[in-house]
Amino acid sequence: MNHAPTALQLKIKEFIHIQWEQPTLHHHFYHDNLKLSL
Repeated sequence: MNHAPTALQLKIKEFIHIQWEQPTLHHHFYHDNLKLSL
């Protein structure tokens, strides 16, 4: 098992970074995803 970051881990890091940098953008992104999943 290697320790290279997977695409999912990179996405999560990117997501957390966006949430930290721009909480309002994160809120809209989450809201849109919630609507799409319903």
